[in-house]
Amino acid sequence: MIETEERYPADYDATDRQGAKESKENSRPKLASHIENVDEYDTVYLGFPNWYYGMPMAVYSFLEEYDFSGKTIIPFITSGGSGFSDAISEIQSIQSDATVLPEGYKVTHSKVSDVTFEDVEEWINGLNK
Repeated sequence: MIETEERYPADYDATDRQGAKESKENSRPKLASHIENVDEYDTVYLGFPNWYYGMPMAVYSFLEEYDFSGKTIIPFITSGGSGFSDAISEIQSIQSDATVLPEGYKVTHSKVSDVTFEDVEEWINGLNK
């Protein structure tokens, strides 16, 4: 799980304001959680909400901290309706020696509660890793 040293507020509007500020400033929040054994993984499932037509800045911090060369990155997101926007190309740019699946799982925020375990299992089983 990607966790930042400065926790995001519990209030949606406050979190939205913080996300907007981070995006505008192109900031890189310091991470509180780290992967100690990244070499043991061949596949990285990378999930995040689409904020302001892209990845949250904490995801940039995460991707810039590690070298996923030779690994497969499988993105999945929630969004208000803009899908992945430029997230796939951004991930590919940062992790140019990794394989990034061009189509990950996506769901609009209004439909998240409708997603079932079977939906996710079907998506995972259908991946060409």
